[in-house]
Amino acid sequence: MTWWPRTLFGRNALLIVLLIVAGQIGGALVLRQLVLKPRLAQAADSVARNLLAIHAGLRALPPAQRAAFVAHFNQHAVRDSPAPGSLREGAASLLTPLERSLVRTVSQRLAPEGLEATWRRDGSRSLALRMVLDDVAYWIVLPGVLPVREFTGAWLTVSAGSALLAVLGALWLQRRLNRPLA
Repeated sequence: MTWWPRTLFGRNALLIVLLIVAGQIGGALVLRQLVLKPRLAQAADSVARNLLAIHAGLRALPPAQRAAFVAHFNQHAVRDSPAPGSLREGAASLLTPLERSLVRTVSQRLAPEGLEATWRRDGSRSLALRMVLDDVAYWIVLPGVLPVREFTGAWLTVSAGSALLAVLGALWLQRRLNRPLA
């Protein structure tokens, strides 16, 4: 093995680097499992319950009043959102990975109720759901479902910076310990 260090200092340095990298990866996995996934599940459950309530409300209304209800709902949901008819069906790639995960979870929770959902993001960064009642499609706009900020790299930068500082500190300490041995 040519990459394996021959000196005690090199071996200890490699061990320190590997332990720090493993710690960073472990921390990221714990964050994902214990913070992000439960929050996403909670948001999906809340969105699914709200959508089921909206669906029940639309079903209870006479067909002639449904479009006005949806327009009024969307007007209050997002101030500058496009009209429900202007929301285009198109590529699902318009959704971010976090949005796709939320949409998948919400769609699974709506499926037992007989609702098949088509999701798109509108111009105001809100999610829009296409609901069909009596062969008429209605776009329901859901504002503020997910935070506006997506992955910006700040977490990665902070993790890399802290790992670099830890490695530099550990290497400095290892070098000080190694001098008397040499």
